Amino acid sequence: MLRKMLYRGRKMAAGEPYLYHPGQLDPRTITRDELVLWLASTGQDLVRSLVRGLNMGGTYGEEVCLVAGVDKNKEAIDLDPGEIDRVHQALREVFLNETLDPHIAIEDGAPIDVLPRPLKLYSGLEKKSFATFSEALDVFFVEREKETTRQDPLEHRIDLQRKAIEEFRAQEAELVRKGELIYQLYGSVEQILTLMNDARARGFSYNQIWERISGSGLPQAKTILSLDGRGEMRVFLDGEELELNAELAVPQNAQRYYDKAKDMVRKARGAQSALAITEELKAGKVAPKKTRVVSSYYRRRKPKWYERFRWFYSSDGFLVLGGRDADSNEEIYAKYLERRDLAMHTDAPGAPLTVIKTEGKEVPDSTMQEAAGFSVSYSSSWKSGLAAADCYLVKGDQVSKTPEPGEFLKKGGFVIRGERRYFRDVPLGIALGIRDGVLIGGPVSAAKPGSDPVVEIEPGELNPDDLAKRIYRQFSLKVEDRAFLKSVASVDQIVQFLPPGNSRIKE
Repeated sequence: MLRKMLYRGRKMAAGEPYLYHPGQLDPRTITRDELVLWLASTGQDLVRSLVRGLNMGGTYGEEVCLVAGVDKNKEAIDLDPGEIDRVHQALREVFLNETLDPHIAIEDGAPIDVLPRPLKLYSGLEKKSFATFSEALDVFFVEREKETTRQDPLEHRIDLQRKAIEEFRAQEAELVRKGELIYQLYGSVEQILTLMNDARARGFSYNQIWERISGSGLPQAKTILSLDGRGEMRVFLDGEELELNAELAVPQNAQRYYDKAKDMVRKARGAQSALAITEELKAGKVAPKKTRVVSSYYRRRKPKWYERFRWFYSSDGFLVLGGRDADSNEEIYAKYLERRDLAMHTDAPGAPLTVIKTEGKEVPDSTMQEAAGFSVSYSSSWKSGLAAADCYLVKGDQVSKTPEPGEFLKKGGFVIRGERRYFRDVPLGIALGIRDGVLIGGPVSAAKPGSDPVVEIEPGELNPDDLAKRIYRQFSLKVEDRAFLKSVASVDQIVQFLPPGNSRIKE
């Protein structure tokens, strides 16, 4: 045993007896009272509740609903006593029926499922019968393999890529939903985290906390499903299983789900690009090199209005602007800073006026953190060679050009009135890359994903011109079309994205 693991009701460790997992409820033996309790606790529709808790696949979950005559999409907790009786009876009919009729269900000439006996779900479809279920299984999977072999390789690849995209998008939606659920259950989640923090403050390790909870009969024992020695735990709240870390706050635990969802977005984007290439090959198109196609398009591309400033789009899709100098700071203030926007600045001089364009939407903390990194990286802190710096956040209407009586504001200066939210020890760091045929630059977490080629930079020893030449040479190793590269990422254009002072490429 390499690592001790503690779960509710059992321990996996050297010298401990191994206890098998109790498993899910058995649809063949579940009592009506057990069914009532489960349906009341899941917080999902009927078919998902059956599949998730009663150890059955989606096909049989739908079959039970169909036999019971109950809408599969109805919320499980809303079933009336008569509907629960019918569902309970349907479970017995579906899983205790000993009738054997092994066959393959066929739709539009193609095998879609292999079954030991007929299902109401497939009534009306053609079927091919067999003497035994084993024979039906052999033929079903052999035929499917033959069909895959007969299929055009590109068509097969397209099918796989489409399924991958659907899976990535489904995972993204599920991860976002769970992140939002943590906020919806803010009080309950915070209570669990507080329990952990209080126990840790009294000197208990996570393993000791779990041993006390799992054997105590406390209400938390029903909520906390597992807890390992690093504070990672699974909890059951409002009919949902969630993963939390005891050392993180509620928003940070939610953010973990959002970060995973972003990974799914990036994977889906990559799969979508691969699908487009495969579809071109399938259509018989001999596509020119990708960089040349992009270059012919982007030479004619009209720059966006915000590209004359420093800018980036956050991981959450918010446009963030920053001034390049006193004149552009003034322009951003006069033309583009709205009352509903958020603004960032540093106490140190020489920082850009950084503006988060909210468009009236709530701005996530992740965007604020990225804007903070943007603000400090383009400030005089970079020139000073610092690894981290502080900045603060205010609302748009707190920024003013009206000085206090007897004071004078120089060009590009502003007055901030009211409370400020400080971001302490924000790391300095910028990534530059080409994404969708455009040179971009900004915080690493926002600019690096989806960019190729891409480099990270940090305060160093090279002046902007020398560093820009090195970045251009590094980009040229990946971009074969030099005309395209010069059109979107020339040395002069790269210099425009570099912070003030000396820098280097981060190894």
